[in-house]
Amino acid sequence: MRKRRHINEFSTRFAHTGVVLENDPRNLEFGLHRLFACRVPTRADGSNETDPDLIREYEETLRFNITTLLMANGERWSSLVREQIGDMHFDLDREEAIKVVTQQKHSKQKMRLNEYLKTLESGSIVTFNLGSKYVDIKCKYPEIAKPGKNIRLIIDCRMGRSLIGSLYMSSLKHHLGDRELIFGRCRFIFITGPKTDILMQYFHELARPSNMKLLVVFSDDACFSDGENYGNADISSCDVTHTDAHYDWTEKAFQFPEFIKVHLTEQQLSKHVIVNPHDKTEKIHCKPRRRKQQSGSTYTTLWNVALWLSIAIYWGENDCTLTEAAFACGTVITLDNARKFQDLQFLKFSPTLDITNTWRAVMNPGVLFRMSGRMKNDIPARYKGRRLKSFQERCDIAQSQLVNGYLQYFSCPEFEHLRPRKDVTEIYTDDFKIRDIQSNHHQFTLYELMRRYDPTLAELHQLSEQLKLCTRHTIVYNPLVSRVFMKDYGLETPLLT
Repeated sequence: MRKRRHINEFSTRFAHTGVVLENDPRNLEFGLHRLFACRVPTRADGSNETDPDLIREYEETLRFNITTLLMANGERWSSLVREQIGDMHFDLDREEAIKVVTQQKHSKQKMRLNEYLKTLESGSIVTFNLGSKYVDIKCKYPEIAKPGKNIRLIIDCRMGRSLIGSLYMSSLKHHLGDRELIFGRCRFIFITGPKTDILMQYFHELARPSNMKLLVVFSDDACFSDGENYGNADISSCDVTHTDAHYDWTEKAFQFPEFIKVHLTEQQLSKHVIVNPHDKTEKIHCKPRRRKQQSGSTYTTLWNVALWLSIAIYWGENDCTLTEAAFACGTVITLDNARKFQDLQFLKFSPTLDITNTWRAVMNPGVLFRMSGRMKNDIPARYKGRRLKSFQERCDIAQSQLVNGYLQYFSCPEFEHLRPRKDVTEIYTDDFKIRDIQSNHHQFTLYELMRRYDPTLAELHQLSEQLKLCTRHTIVYNPLVSRVFMKDYGLETPLLT
């Protein structure tokens, strides 16, 4: 497997073993295997099964489970959901509804607006014929991956379909997002983003003993509590998990309008186009025999939330573990039981004590360590209308904009050393400007931010000194940083001897 680095490295970096996989035909093959392959059972010794017959039998069992379960319970479960979220209304003026979508802050906002204006000019906005006959399969590139992992493939449904998907997701979040549903003994909530106050509320509830189960979800990630134990959960191979039975049940539960059903079915059965990145004229066309939803679609979050929803209903109605409930719903999940409160993690946020001894939901330092000194695009050559003369100045401004994204809501004295320009207030993520930085609301010590990773005093002192002395050319090697990468991303720091 060929590897090549395509991420610019220009400032203080934290060493890790992650790799950036080459966008080439060989890795595309590995990516397709990851996208379409069967789920693999785990042996008693913890290793993965290699017998193809046992793997096929395992996948067939999972698909049989969700199909038979929804045949028996789908109508009743759909009614349970609708009773609690109400009827999902859709704006009758679709043109105005899509216009609202184009005004929302998003990395593709400009592209969405251009597509909207095109549909107005062509008249297709009236018939709502915004689809495409093809779905492009691409590498998610460049992406830092664990060693041994296959490259991740995503789909591009073209901007017209994205507009329809965004319209639906806005309605879904309005009706289902940030509200608690109860199914038997299970409380379920879909949190629509890193809202720290809501996160902290549910972190406390997860850790509190209760006779109720609790499932807090966003896409394929979740936090859970069975009333006694609590921790983090994740759907394994979520793209492979979705089936026709799952799609049908989701459409009933959320009352998809007819134009959305038509759009979704066309998208999932569209011809998939895979282009050779080394020769754009060489293409592979393939057409799924059954409805298939890959990563990259606006609807991916919806399907994953619906998976968790079915698991929550089964878990609440039956005396079983979360893993058993997931298996009964044709889903494989991984659990990480929390040994301490700080082990909880949701959308890379964990509970942390500030200097006033108040618990706050704070983004984990692994995010900062992974992003520092790295950018997927070229570092800015201009700032506030002025051309930057020196390379050093370009690097300092780019690094400050990246670190601002992490330190926008709180401060830590040691991490301030990673921000060379305090006068730079913009936040950039992969060169997309999100917002200007806000004033720091809460202050944290390095110890509390790192407490999740079981630091020793010697390791904290070493890291603190390294941060104080860091320059644009610094690469940080530290055993504590290695544990941060392992816990948050499954990576390690190659330690110098």
